[in-house]
Amino acid sequence: VLDSFKKKICARCLCVHPTRFFSLHCHGCDQVYFCSQECYEQGNHHFSSSTTSSKSSILTPLWICSALRKLATLKKVDRHEKSVAKLVLLIYWQREKEQMSTLSSSSFEKGGNDNNNDKENADIVILSSTFEQVTALESHYNDWSQPVKQDWYRTQQFLEKQLVGKYDNKEDIMHLISKIESNSFGIYLNDNKNKGEPVGRALFPIASLFNHDCNNNCEAEQITEDQDTLEQFEQKEEIVPDPKNPEQVIRRYYYPDVFSQTRGNFRSMLIRTVQQVNPDDPLTISYIDSSLPVSARRQKLKQDYYFDCQCARCINELSVKKL
Repeated sequence: VLDSFKKKICARCLCVHPTRFFSLHCHGCDQVYFCSQECYEQGNHHFSSSTTSSKSSILTPLWICSALRKLATLKKVDRHEKSVAKLVLLIYWQREKEQMSTLSSSSFEKGGNDNNNDKENADIVILSSTFEQVTALESHYNDWSQPVKQDWYRTQQFLEKQLVGKYDNKEDIMHLISKIESNSFGIYLNDNKNKGEPVGRALFPIASLFNHDCNNNCEAEQITEDQDTLEQFEQKEEIVPDPKNPEQVIRRYYYPDVFSQTRGNFRSMLIRTVQQVNPDDPLTISYIDSSLPVSARRQKLKQDYYFDCQCARCINELSVKKL
């Protein structure tokens, strides 16, 4: 989640506050906020418990807290690079949690939302993702030009210092950055104010396995919180004097800064077909705006994803142009 939206979006379930901000947050880093006590308790694992000589337990901020706090004040790094660096830190933190946990599931793809209606989702196959799946994604770091590598140098230095002892080779960090650049999905709000502008980024490793086709037979959709549910269970009402007429009162509706329970859907990625698919047909999505002209599409794919699109639609449109 971008720094400018960190108070508005729950760091665990990615629920968006409809009007204001959330108040529950990690006191170790002050960089992640939560929508509810449930999300706070489940997601706020940035502290470890240590014991003093008097056998009293105290909470000690972990490395992730320190790293996130330092990243927030890092100078001469734009918000795009900061968002990538933040995801790198959280991915390594996720790996530690996987190593510490006896459970194999993770919260990259799905966080385990108990609010989902089992009946509605009966036909949906839910897949979780792991650190191993992230590392299996394709990196294009070796294809980067020297100027592009130089642009990331300051971010690379910062991450190397924060992740000492957590990577085998310094280039592992840059390969992970490249994987995020080529495989991450933007997080968007369903409002007019921020329409078209991402408020964060997320990795869905399994969704990244889908190949591109300009005539894609599937589409990827992030599942957001149910606004009707928010209005029904979280919206509050208060009666206040009418500022224009003190003798009258008005009803005002608002949302509290702490919800009664987890309300987000963890931005699970739903892949659905958009056309008839035969049993042997590969499932594909579009990495770009497929409404663009063929030359613009291929240029965008080459620039961002390092391949020349050879899908049937591109070949057909190119042959027509030649005629």
